[in-house]
Amino acid sequence: MSQSVTIDNAATPATRRPRVLVVEDHPVNRQTLRLMLGERVDLHEAVNGQDGVAAADAWDFDLVLMDIDMPVMDGLIAARTIHAHEAVSKRAPAHIILMTCATSTSPERDVLSSGASGYLARPITEDGLFAALATAVGSTADDSLTLIGDAA
Repeated sequence: MSQSVTIDNAATPATRRPRVLVVEDHPVNRQTLRLMLGERVDLHEAVNGQDGVAAADAWDFDLVLMDIDMPVMDGLIAARTIHAHEAVSKRAPAHIILMTCATSTSPERDVLSSGASGYLARPITEDGLFAALATAVGSTADDSLTLIGDAA
């Protein structure tokens, strides 16, 4: 089951937190990402690629974090489908970062074939996660603490 949050598509990037879609079938991995991201982002979750595609069709996200190996529709097919839908509707392509545990094969080939922007290998670190988010919202990794960090 997907967890929905209210998202204001009319807000400008300067007046809203980055919108992030986490597409992950494993509840512990979703919880880990939820804890890492905290209140820094407007978070939406989907439990499989099909639900992720539906969410990406409904809202514009700054970043989509997508597991590769999921039931119903895997992350590679979901990423291709999201980009195909964006092309038809003439929307800007989403920044999709694939998440994988694969260490013996080359994930770069899968990333390129899916049209994703990159990948994060598990275990995912906060540095890697926030660098991906900073790239998606157009800042540098050094700017990310100011852009998305909690107010001190």
